[in-house]
Amino acid sequence: MVKIKYISVLVCFMSLFGCYQVSDADLFEDYEQKIVIEGQISNLPPPYYVNVSYSANSNDKVDYHPISNAQIIVSDNNGNSEVFQLLKPGVFVINEMIGIPGTKYTLYVSVNNLAYTATEVMPQPCVVLKSEIKHLTMFVSDTGNYIKLYIKKDNDLTNYYRLVVSKNDSIYNGYNDLIIFDDAFANDTVKYLVPYVFMVNDTVDIDLHAISYNMYKYYYALNKQTNNTFSNIQTPLKNPPTNVTNSALGYFHVSSVTQLELIIE
Repeated sequence: MVKIKYISVLVCFMSLFGCYQVSDADLFEDYEQKIVIEGQISNLPPPYYVNVSYSANSNDKVDYHPISNAQIIVSDNNGNSEVFQLLKPGVFVINEMIGIPGTKYTLYVSVNNLAYTATEVMPQPCVVLKSEIKHLTMFVSDTGNYIKLYIKKDNDLTNYYRLVVSKNDSIYNGYNDLIIFDDAFANDTVKYLVPYVFMVNDTVDIDLHAISYNMYKYYYALNKQTNNTFSNIQTPLKNPPTNVTNSALGYFHVSSVTQLELIIE
């Protein structure tokens, strides 16, 4: 689960005579607990999960407070729906519905008589025309074997992508591994160099998600937030823009996934 805390902004005014002393009251006086909803469905087989929690204060001993009394339903524009079942505290699951590209999905979450909704259309899956393994001498990054993807672009629109990579069954999941990009400046083919170096005999699994503009904006803001130094020059950013209503935090991620498996030779 993505750790998102509702942050109150404090500016330290410095002068020749000293610096304002920060107190606990200053740090947390503007804190307001928020509901956080994180849901994902795709064209891959279920299960699909939704996490529901309350945000944690910065001085809490936990990262979030799970909610287990939520009522959650996902429905599509073809009249199909399924009710999520509680799997463990704060985590809900469905096992029957299968995501179909081009279909509109609506997530409904009710907690303590308050309703939250999000609607997304599942994009069409990416077509990877080919992949190449290139041995490159990089000036800044490591020298070694890199994977280059050639993705078909068959429309005049800007399409958005998220890349999830695993090496030898170990997923890259650090702060810097939230990889998103678009094809705004591509013509017929999107050429993308996967930003990891691999060794001979490595097995590489790639999930290439076609995502909506809403999710691209969310991940873009999250990337900036997690890389923010919170200095007096670069102030903390706001929470990422959610596609969930009623002032909730989080997201409803609907994507089509194209999967590749490569062995570095």
